Amino acid sequence: MIQTEHDDDDYDVRTIFTKNGENHTYKTEIKKKGEWIWNGIQKIKSYSSEAIAYLSRNKSGNIELKIKKGETINKTDLADALLKHVGINPASLDHALWAELPLDIPNTIGIQLAERCKIAQKQANTSSEGKLCGTIFSIPDTITVGEWEIKFGNVEFSSVAKEKSCGTDIAVLLHATDKTGRSAIKTLWFQAKKDIGGNIPLNKLDGLEDQFNSMRKITNASYPLIITSKRTYVLEDFSKSKIINFNDFISEAIKCHYGDTRKEIYAESIDRTTIFEVAIKKVITTRKK
Repeated sequence: MIQTEHDDDDYDVRTIFTKNGENHTYKTEIKKKGEWIWNGIQKIKSYSSEAIAYLSRNKSGNIELKIKKGETINKTDLADALLKHVGINPASLDHALWAELPLDIPNTIGIQLAERCKIAQKQANTSSEGKLCGTIFSIPDTITVGEWEIKFGNVEFSSVAKEKSCGTDIAVLLHATDKTGRSAIKTLWFQAKKDIGGNIPLNKLDGLEDQFNSMRKITNASYPLIITSKRTYVLEDFSKSKIINFNDFISEAIKCHYGDTRKEIYAESIDRTTIFEVAIKKVITTRKK
């Protein structure tokens, strides 16, 4: 259930970043059909060579960031732009919304995930971790109860471009809205491991301890996800002090008990390409006041 960038196939939504005379970064969203070629900085209608960067969508549907060499972009501006690319208005975010959601929503998602986990557990002997996760997350990406809606998305991180740098291999993205237009987002990161018999010590599961530590340096909403032939569960930390069935864990997350509500983490988790690692961790710097 990978989230799409924009619902209108006739246009690619673009965000142009420019600087004003006081060296502050600001952005403008426009719609334009067709390819844009970055040639240094290309002039596009009224958007002049003052532009320092833009966001676009590539042929695979993934978001790409093009930055003029030597320039930087404010991290908050980038996160806001990325959220707008997936239809989320940063100005409407209200994290108190999670506590107001009808219980039918987390209960419904929990029941659906429980069924998918049972199927994955039957496949544990013959399937890879990636395929098992694909089975687990094959639930409807939108749940509607009355005038409430929650979008449930998952993004698989590239094992080459991103997983090595942050330790996680899959992100769960939750986006809730109510009838007034208020919305709330949260992100959960997981490192999935298969343990068919359920007997392997955590520190013996390939790379898990280092991956867990890498994830937790970025967000505390990071967890080991263990898939066995009899159970699929989440650990609150790198111990077995609290084990929670995956479907129950996600239900609790929707009820506001788990998850990172920072828009920067949600934005970083939207896409599987390398731009988030490059843009947020290496290119983006805090401007000196």
